[in-house]
Amino acid sequence: MAEVAKLAGVSASVVSYVLNGRAVEMRIPSATQERVMEACRELDYRRDYLASAMAGKRTKVIGVLFCNSRGDFMSDILSGIYDVLRENDHQVALTIVDDNVNIERADLESLIHRRVDGIVAFPIWETRPGDHWRKAVDSGIPVMFLNIVPNGVNAPSIDIDNFQGGREAARLAVQNGCEEAVMYECTTGTPGLSARDAGFAHEIRQLGVPLRRIPMSSTGEALAECLVSAEKVTGFFVSRASDFVPPLRRLVEEGVEFDSRHVFVTIGSAPEAHFIANPWFMLPHPARQMGRLAAAKLLESIRNENCPIEKIVLPHHWTANAAARELLAGDVPITEERQTRSL
Repeated sequence: MAEVAKLAGVSASVVSYVLNGRAVEMRIPSATQERVMEACRELDYRRDYLASAMAGKRTKVIGVLFCNSRGDFMSDILSGIYDVLRENDHQVALTIVDDNVNIERADLESLIHRRVDGIVAFPIWETRPGDHWRKAVDSGIPVMFLNIVPNGVNAPSIDIDNFQGGREAARLAVQNGCEEAVMYECTTGTPGLSARDAGFAHEIRQLGVPLRRIPMSSTGEALAECLVSAEKVTGFFVSRASDFVPPLRRLVEEGVEFDSRHVFVTIGSAPEAHFIANPWFMLPHPARQMGRLAAAKLLESIRNENCPIEKIVLPHHWTANAAARELLAGDVPITEERQTRSL
């Protein structure tokens, strides 16, 4: 470090501040930071993370624990987390627990024993209290939860307003001509999914529109029956788009025809919507933004042990395919994201 300081023309403490992510806090000019980093590159200097951990209380390693890694949603969140941690010179200890509570419990304990500075978690949802998570939070290690906060745990979290999302879905369907509604109901799932269904049902009742609930299934038999039997313009709502697409794709392959009577409203990303001629409104999770914000807030709580517990609710940004945009009338909150093709 002394050689880096000499080459950059600064003190060893300035080098330490820059390499430990405290340059902004210590008001070190950006030009000075760049001289330090250039000196590190020229001398091929690498920080000794183990020595840093032994000298202080931090390892500069963040644990990232996810219940699974399926789909673009999870990978986009991870990308956002990695973006921020790289920018702040932190390493990542990643574990994917494959929706197995026993693995989750063991891997959480392993991360704590590795002395990670904090944890970003997308945990498994369980109806019973998450004792292993409560013990981790109570031990003082900073944890930031995404989408799901285990039962009995009081910790910072980031999510969208699920109940409000369901209400907005109902209003969108009715604003665009729906005279009756079908909710492809998630019978087992997280509180967030249940809140979306509850919000949709609540708003549909308030708007005086008949609602039919059908249980979610992989075959989509009940869904097919509703599609075929619809006599009025019908809005189909599903709280998790990824559960809706497989049976819908199967029905398309079987030759079930969609027409102007069918309008789809989903929460979550649905790339398939852009290859369907029917109107489709979507509320995608801002996944990468969630990951970046989770990592940034976790680092903030590590630097400031007195940070308040925040429950961050992200704003909604509805998107639509081309057929839905043709229906739009009035000031409906739609953000156009991509071009649409029809089959």
